[in-house]
Amino acid sequence: MTPPHPAGLRQRLIDTTVEVLAERGPEGTTLREIARRAGVSHGAPLRHFDSLTSLLSEVAANGFADLEASVDSAAATAGDHPRARLAAGGRGYIDFALANPGVFALMWRSDLVDFTRPGLAEAGAAAFASLTRLVESCQRQGWQEKADTAVVAGALWATVHGLAQLWLFGVLARTTRTTSIDAVRKTAFGLLLDDQAFGSAISPPPTRSKKPPSTAPRRKRP
Repeated sequence: MTPPHPAGLRQRLIDTTVEVLAERGPEGTTLREIARRAGVSHGAPLRHFDSLTSLLSEVAANGFADLEASVDSAAATAGDHPRARLAAGGRGYIDFALANPGVFALMWRSDLVDFTRPGLAEAGAAAFASLTRLVESCQRQGWQEKADTAVVAGALWATVHGLAQLWLFGVLARTTRTTSIDAVRKTAFGLLLDDQAFGSAISPPPTRSKKPPSTAPRRKRP
């Protein structure tokens, strides 16, 4: 039997790690289990990754890249209105989390991944920059224009991350008695972006010429 090409084995180890994370979560993911499922010896992963931390860090970096792509793709479906794009980007964030719960749980674990690794640090920064760009577009239109962009982006990130995390835990659905996280997301962004502004952002009204207000005095009731 011809041994697998090293590059192919490296990718297989990454893919297998994602599978184990999905089934067992970060705590249950070990090099021994990854090697067993990949069909290689227990020491084979260490020929490509110097440790489990190294392997998990690469998986997390890929996760941040996929998260960024999900946010950008969702935002692109919302047309040109900045606040609609921002709200849609939040949906993309949640969609990624729900579709990849194992990787999503790993991405923030500083005890399991090394955030000083260049690939992971850069991927995480790029994902946050994607959200920051959406916020900047809204600020150029007058929303939170005087606020610090990074702080606003951080507040929105914390909100949408919390929604995703609580939904994955089952707490949010149980407490609110709803079967739709999208309903909760829309409500949250409606509060954050201002109900009236958010409504117009989702469905911009057709442009009409406005009639000037009447200057005739109102009739008093008898």
